[in-house]
Amino acid sequence: MGGGKVYVGENKTRIWNLMMALLVVAFIPSTNQLRPPVLSRCYDRNKNPQECNPEFENIAHKKRVVVTETCGVDGRDPFCKLVEENGVVSRVCDVCERTGRRSHPARYLTDINDIGNLTYWQSKTFQPGEDSDREVELTISFGKEYELSYLYMEFASPRPAAMVIYKSMNHGKTWVPYQHYAKNCRRRFNMAFRTEVNRTNEQEVLCSENFSEVYPYSRGIIVFNPRDGRPSDEDFDNSYILQEWVTATDVKIVLSGLNDIPRNPSAVARIASREGRSALAGGGRRRMTSPGAWGIPRMTRGGRAVATRASTTALYHAGTRVSGATEVVATNSGTTPTTYSFGSSSYYAINDISIGGICKCNGHAERCLMKKGKMVCDCKHKTTGPNCDMCKAFHMDRPPQRATKTDANECIACNCNMHAKRCRFNHDLFEKSGRISGGVCVKCRHNTDGRYCHFCKAGYYRNNKTKSISDKRTCKLCDCNRVGSLGKHCDRDTGQCVCKEHVTRRKCNFCAKGYKQTGSIVAPCARIPVASTPPKGNPSCPRRCSSARGVRVSLGKFCRMGYAVVVQVTGKLTLRRKTRFTLQLHKTYKRGVVRFRKKERVDVEVRDRIVHCLCPKLQVKKTYLLIGKYNRSGGEPRLAIDKGTIVMEWKNKYKRRLRSLQRRARRRKC
Repeated sequence: MGGGKVYVGENKTRIWNLMMALLVVAFIPSTNQLRPPVLSRCYDRNKNPQECNPEFENIAHKKRVVVTETCGVDGRDPFCKLVEENGVVSRVCDVCERTGRRSHPARYLTDINDIGNLTYWQSKTFQPGEDSDREVELTISFGKEYELSYLYMEFASPRPAAMVIYKSMNHGKTWVPYQHYAKNCRRRFNMAFRTEVNRTNEQEVLCSENFSEVYPYSRGIIVFNPRDGRPSDEDFDNSYILQEWVTATDVKIVLSGLNDIPRNPSAVARIASREGRSALAGGGRRRMTSPGAWGIPRMTRGGRAVATRASTTALYHAGTRVSGATEVVATNSGTTPTTYSFGSSSYYAINDISIGGICKCNGHAERCLMKKGKMVCDCKHKTTGPNCDMCKAFHMDRPPQRATKTDANECIACNCNMHAKRCRFNHDLFEKSGRISGGVCVKCRHNTDGRYCHFCKAGYYRNNKTKSISDKRTCKLCDCNRVGSLGKHCDRDTGQCVCKEHVTRRKCNFCAKGYKQTGSIVAPCARIPVASTPPKGNPSCPRRCSSARGVRVSLGKFCRMGYAVVVQVTGKLTLRRKTRFTLQLHKTYKRGVVRFRKKERVDVEVRDRIVHCLCPKLQVKKTYLLIGKYNRSGGEPRLAIDKGTIVMEWKNKYKRRLRSLQRRARRRKC
């Protein structure tokens, strides 16, 4: 039993230790919690937008290169390479095959290339008598717009005597020249040798006489910088022309001329070494030749090599060096001997093509990614499109612009008061606003209308009392009575419908006091007849109101009045003991102390006894000439109609008389 107690105690201790360990682990923060949040390079620490671009890369790496020809494709292709050892240049001959170690396919142009593993592409060997200007094309497609910084080529053969670089901005549909290279630009392309352009034509194509010499026989380079020599290089962010110049979706390299191999290549190498022309490997311009024969195999009729004195020609075949003359027999252990003829040294061979640049995102993305089989930018700053060159559907208040170091140019949302999901950009409105706002809302909802969805559409009026402009119920239906109103529309601010004569209320659904409904659509309200006949005339009305004829406006009367305006009655509302007329001003002949705007609407309340005395009666949709005085009872002068107001139905013949009164009044200064 004693042993059993010890076992139970040990078990409890182990359980206690396990519980403590689990408790400690539970309170240790996870690795995700300890890891700092990843911040986008498109925003600063305060989450403000800033310029961002994808990482710089070798665009050509692992890209497929389409070439017009490759050695060994149509059968074994003998060739000889010029190799320099200790100042002596010899021909090392080999055979190019379709597959295997002796193949030189196009994929070697863009693979990983280092000093220890030099793979290269090679063209067919040019045979004796064949045109040395036969063009060989190499095309690289990026799959998307890129901004190029350089194009670098390293050759495994002598560099070409002439070469043209083309670019495409529409995935190979059309091509434009990008750069020319030649020993003599004038003779080859009828172009001058230039390295710089002026501001008037920054997209001018240049021709360079650098990088076209025959030496070195291998490892010679050609480097092209599309921004080099362009005046706007220092202000690249603000130069749309230069931005377009460096943009490409495809690049085509056309090798269009072989260099003449000198009869004494070693002499050329010694001259280059003696003169210390280290820049020659990078593209020296001086053309060097060497007289005399050097005693190396050269091509003769039949395509066979003829060995002369001191021949150093050898054929490397499966790692075995075999000296040879006209024919060389190369053997591998366990294989049948193979006989080859010496090949020519005239061909193109390229170790590597590198194209440096960035995925074009106009400063609005930090990376590009594959989406639905296509390479596109991962756009930020409310931008969209393959190159982040468009604003999102609701962020078009200003045009899309490239981000710069000083301004991210983030797309701005349109102001549609929450009544629209889309908007469009209007360049004219943008310019008129001082380049501040150019957005126009599209398909305003909730019965709103206007550029910003900021007023109610026809047939609705603003619910000012309870709803803000951004509320879904900010606009209410006019709901005008179809019998009592002149249409479905109402005042967008007050909701007052345009009533027929003797009809009142906002919806025009009641007859005015003293009138009754008739059932007629034309005249829905008629006066209620009274039993007693009123006395003739109305002693409270001026005598002139009995007829509109014979009313003459003299200069003295014109001067005594405060205003003289031509108005159209657009609304009439019967109130208690008053009638409110809505007048729209058409023309002002005298304004006095109040300044009127053309087409301005003014509400004027007139007492009923004055309304009854008005001659002629004011009717909706008719135009009148009003000459009267201002009402100053409220402190601020207002347009008023009283018993002294002259009311005349407007006729065009009054214009001449009123203009005459205006001129005479100005001279008299009344």
